[in-house]
Amino acid sequence: MIAGTDLVRSLEAIEARSHTAFDLLGQAHCRRGLAHIARMHSHYESARKLYDEAHTLYRQVGDFGGQANCLRGMANTARMQSRYEEARNLYEEAQEHDRQAGSLTGQAGCFWGLADIARLQSRYKDAQKLYDEAQKLDRQTGNRVGQANCLRGLANIARIQSRFGEAWNLYDEAQTTYREIGHLIGQASCLRGLANIARMRSRYDEARNLYEEAHKLDRETGILVGEANCLKGLAHTARAQNRYEEARNLYDEAQMLYRQTGNLGGQANCLRGLANIARMQSRYEEAQNFYDAAQTIYNQTGSLVGKGNCLQGLANVARMQNQYEEAQKFYEEAQMLYRQIGNLVGESNCLKGLAEIARVQNDAATFNSKMKKYDQILSEIDRGQVREL
Repeated sequence: MIAGTDLVRSLEAIEARSHTAFDLLGQAHCRRGLAHIARMHSHYESARKLYDEAHTLYRQVGDFGGQANCLRGMANTARMQSRYEEARNLYEEAQEHDRQAGSLTGQAGCFWGLADIARLQSRYKDAQKLYDEAQKLDRQTGNRVGQANCLRGLANIARIQSRFGEAWNLYDEAQTTYREIGHLIGQASCLRGLANIARMRSRYDEARNLYEEAHKLDRETGILVGEANCLKGLAHTARAQNRYEEARNLYDEAQMLYRQTGNLGGQANCLRGLANIARMQSRYEEAQNFYDAAQTIYNQTGSLVGKGNCLQGLANVARMQNQYEEAQKFYEEAQMLYRQIGNLVGESNCLKGLAEIARVQNDAATFNSKMKKYDQILSEIDRGQVREL
């Protein structure tokens, strides 16, 4: 439990009085409040236990809204730990209770959670529709935090699909709302999104400043996953600038936080970053082991972009060892995944790798064909310097 905060102490004091007065509803409210605090600070086991206790109390008094809030909290917890099937079932159950209770805000929260799962599993069309559903309800109820969360989710999709200008504007719009209402966690998330775009466009000083600003907010609010995401972004930035020792240390630090919070996607991303460093330093066997370990996690979580990135990394390893047939197979598999999710940056990197194989094999026709497609994709990206994700 997170001891030491005024809010926790207040909730615990109220809960103690509720016990004395046999006020089941008061106990339920307090346990749900404590569960929310535990979840936001990545104490997921404590959160799950408290949500479950509160849910039992709400069921005893027949409070559908309270039951829905607990189910949604448990779903958020499962989502943060990459247990997506469990999270999806909990959101759907919560949404049914919200419909019975007539809570549009609750229904919107469930749509948003389902959208985020779809996004994390690279089902971007489904995610976009669900974010739109959530946003429509949030507008109806005037829920500004919900509206900003949806804009941020849509920005994440646009960024992954290399629509950087659109993504930047969406993050900026969400950030404005978060600032106006004093929502520090949302501000930090938008700053990280903007930092990712700056890094993808090779604006490294700007990216570093944005990551550090976000990291400061995450430390202030005690959001461990946010801190880990910032460290990972700083590691990516250091790696892109060939500062490998610094990058490795940052990946290790982020990895420790991801393990602590049970965030599988973050762990896989760090393993892939370490693989990229090993590959760039010609430690090919080590790189392959890291890519394989990351790929195992991506297969578990269903992240197509993660799978594509690992296949591209394995293709680079094979190509650098002159294993051209194997490299070509990996590039083509990765390219197929990138096409499926609309990731232009990934697809362009694969085309460049395939063109390089054709060049060393003196296959001029294939080289020209791949480079032509590569140039066409670059023209679709709103700024043309492309780097690996």
